[in-house]
Amino acid sequence: MLLFPLALVLGVLAGTAAGGSLRGLVSLRLRAPAVPLVALVAQAVLAAPATAALPAPARVAVLGASYAAIGGWLAFNLAGRTTPIVTGLCLTGVGWLLNMCVVLANAGMPVSASALNRLGLGTGALAGGGPLGKHVQLASTSALGALGDTIPIPVLHSIVSVGDIVMLAGLILTIAAAMHLARSALHPVAAD
Repeated sequence: MLLFPLALVLGVLAGTAAGGSLRGLVSLRLRAPAVPLVALVAQAVLAAPATAALPAPARVAVLGASYAAIGGWLAFNLAGRTTPIVTGLCLTGVGWLLNMCVVLANAGMPVSASALNRLGLGTGALAGGGPLGKHVQLASTSALGALGDTIPIPVLHSIVSVGDIVMLAGLILTIAAAMHLARSALHPVAAD
């Protein structure tokens, strides 16, 4: 979950460094803004003790539905945008798709034990699906294991995936590009 605040900070810094203004970012209108919030809350609910007894197929169904909702929402927000924003949203979507594929293939996001050890954590950190309730230990039999959480970031005390990095790049680009839009060029749309 640190990905989103980090993307916001880095995107604003990049946009500011390139001469953009927060006015453009604040004026950006996204369609159906509640969709990503609902999808992220659905994933967060899996970490609640009350859902610990959910069978694996139900957990995978919730994860799959939330990932599909975000992917649809990203696609829904492409129309009428400038090329840099479309590029940023598409890049974000590619990262999201990479994460979705590995999560659905393994009924959770595989996490590298060696990455956990580099952060001073053991595999016990994955008990109950980890802090977000959707993590599993990476094994030699994990499908698409290279796309799992395998990259330790000690300064953030976090482990990320290739999809997370692609998503982060897309979010930074989208935010920085939005900061260059004049209010009149934003093509405001009504929330659907």
